[in-house]
Formats: sequence, C-alpha cells, structure tokens
Amino acid sequence: MKLTLSKLTVSSLLVLAVGCSGGGGGGGGGYLDGGTSTGGFGNFGSGGSGAVGAGGALPSGGSGGDPGGGTGGGGIGGGGPSGGAAGTSSGGSGGSGGGECTVCPKGCVDLATDANNCGSCGYACSTSAAGAKPVCQGGQCQAQCITAGETICGGACTNTQNDPDNCGACGKYCQAPSGGGSVSCVNGSCQTGCPSGSTLCGNKCVYTATDNQNCGSCGNSCSSLTPPVGGNAYSCKAGKCEASCPSGKTLCGNECVDLMSDHANCGSCGKLCYGNHGCSVGQCSSNSCAFDVCDGNCCSETQSCNFYWGTDINGKPVKHYLCS
Repeated sequence: MKLTLSKLTVSSLLVLAVGCSGGGGGGGGGYLDGGTSTGGFGNFGSGGSGAVGAGGALPSGGSGGDPGGGTGGGGIGGGGPSGGAAGTSSGGSGGSGGGECTVCPKGCVDLATDANNCGSCGYACSTSAAGAKPVCQGGQCQAQCITAGETICGGACTNTQNDPDNCGACGKYCQAPSGGGSVSCVNGSCQTGCPSGSTLCGNKCVYTATDNQNCGSCGNSCSSLTPPVGGNAYSCKAGKCEASCPSGKTLCGNECVDLMSDHANCGSCGKLCYGNHGCSVGQCSSNSCAFDVCDGNCCSETQSCNFYWGTDINGKPVKHYLCS
C-alpha cells in the first residue's frame, strides 16, 4: 500500500508547521521496486513523532522525510508499493522550532513575548505611561520607553541624565539654591549656579563682601564676635568683619571713645594727656583735670580728693586736701 498526501493537506500542514512546533518527517521505504518518494511529514504538536514514510528505492531504505517545525524525531520508513515490510532506515530528525507556540483563535503565537496574547490567548498588553509602549516579557505585560536611554519615572518616560526632577534616578530632585540661583542636571548629577558676584554657601547664593554670616568666605560669621566697649555689633564690609561706633565716637582698640574729651585718646587714638590733665576739644589742657581736682592738683583715675583736719601755725583747726 502506498501512502500519499494531497496537495491541500500538505499545504495546510506546511503553514501550521511554520507557526507551531512539530515532529520530524518519516523515513523512506525499503523494497527494490519501490518508488523514490520522500517520507511523510511529522505529526504536529510539541515534539511529535514523524509519520510513516512512503515507499523508497534502496534496500536499506530511502531518505528520511522533511523535518517538521518543532523538535520531534522522524518516523520509521514505510513499506514498498507491493505492501512489503517496512524499511530499516529511520526518518529525518525534527527541525528546531521558532519557539514554544500556542494555537490561538488568530493563529499560533508565543505567549511569552506576544503583546497581543501575553500569558494567555487574547490578553493584550497596554500602558498609560507617556512615551512608552506595551511589551510582553516572560508572559508578563510591561511598559518600555520608545526612545532609547529613557526611563519611566512617575508615569512618563524621561532621560535621567538631563532631567532635574529625576537626575541620575527617578525622584532625585535637583533643588535650586536660594538667592537667585539656578539648577540643571548634567550627566546624571545636579549642577547649581549663582548670580555674578555671589558665592554658593550651602544651598544659598550670598555676597561674601557684605554677608554677616559669610563674610569674605563661607561660614565666617561677624555676629559671633564680641562688640567693642560702648560700640555696635560687628558687620561685614568689603569682605571683612568691622565694628562700628555710635555717632560722635571713634573706635580705639576695642573701645568707642570721644576724641574731643578722652584724656587717653585726645584728638587721636593713643594720645595721652600727661599729669592727669584733661582733654578739651581734642587738646590736652593744663587748666583742667581728666579726673578729680583736689586743691588745684589733678588726681589719677583711681584716686579721689579727700581731706583731713589739722591746725595752722596759730593752732586753729584747718582742712588739708589730698588725692588718695
């Protein structure tokens, strides 16, 4: 008996074999007077065995049939045209399939990678992420950015190498410094800038020429310095901490003084009026005392004018004055 396949059957089997995995073809027949036909096609399905081949020409069996679309082995060769025994040759090995395919209503598909049939027939993937497309990986729906190098952050695709809201990673926000500063994301790192003439101290743009907390350099505080005696607190001027005095006073050392009347700084810092004489209108005066006057004599800063009773040459009581 000779095994034959119609053209319609063969064509249909070829279409399915392309889409789904199947076994290899059967081997050729064994009788001398058999025809030289090719073996039959393999059964369909994952790893199916090949069908029995048609009659072949050589005693040792004809060539195996065409491989199927999957990984199954070929069938044993068929008998000759006179109905003899089957040949001894084995059929051809099954061809390697294009992946584990499943027959769905619209054809054979790979459920592991088909975005329209992901994990099961008819389950289509979708995404609401802006700039992304739905994909199927391992039978699970996922979203993938259309533009290469972008990442989905907060429901939209973005480039974390230059996005200041997602710099280097999703959610890593670049904060602009206060004081008129700017911010940008360069190669995944936040970069800040300050207006011309100002300096970034911490997260604030300051002018170190006048800033009391960052005078001349970041962290140099003028307010931490002790004010001079009789003077005002230190302030930053031209990048240096300087003390100031009330109107009419001058800073001499660490004390605010009146150069018009201070006997130790008469007219200028450090000019001392000797003999404890006073300073008048910025000049040392021999007619005045800086401190207490005692019977025409000038007492020192630590002295005061005192008196005691005594007698004169006539024995009468009289006061005697002295600085003590």
